[in-house]
Amino acid sequence: MVQQAFKEGVFNTFERHSRVGIPREKGFLEDIEWLRKQGAKKVFLKTGAYRPSAVAYTMKWASEAKIDALSFDGAGGGTGMSPVPMMDEMSIPTIFLEAIVLRCAQILKKKGKHVPDLVMAGGFIEETSIFKTIAMSNYGDGSLVKAVLMGRSPITAAMKSSYFKQLAAEGKLPKTFADRFGAHR
Repeated sequence: MVQQAFKEGVFNTFERHSRVGIPREKGFLEDIEWLRKQGAKKVFLKTGAYRPSAVAYTMKWASEAKIDALSFDGAGGGTGMSPVPMMDEMSIPTIFLEAIVLRCAQILKKKGKHVPDLVMAGGFIEETSIFKTIAMSNYGDGSLVKAVLMGRSPITAAMKSSYFKQLAAEGKLPKTFADRFGAHR
């Protein structure tokens, strides 16, 4: 039925959405070791955040496995991997998530443990928020957050521009848009 609907043009794209079950520590560490044996020079883990305890054990295991970088995706969405309601409502708001992540990183540092480069995602659309996120993680010896991961806002911009290009080609631009930006094809 799905194949037939696709052939008939009912829809023309597919998306993948997933939530991997919570791994066990031993399996996680073995998987990272296996990746390195396969030749992986750098290991990066992208994760959401479902509760503070999940952040804590993710940070602990990432430290033990000595992974290179670790991202956390807070509410507000960031990477475009999930449906909008999931991105907006199913996680910890990014600013609170970063506070939890940074607290875990401080504990690891205090114990002399490895702290992966940290990457935050979740609703970033302007440069001031990006700067604040990175700056907020500097406790005097360099920022713990090294980057911000964006997907949703640039994807939205690209998709909307493609849509308006199509409308222009068809001569169907909304009058308010054409009056403000022009109607060139």
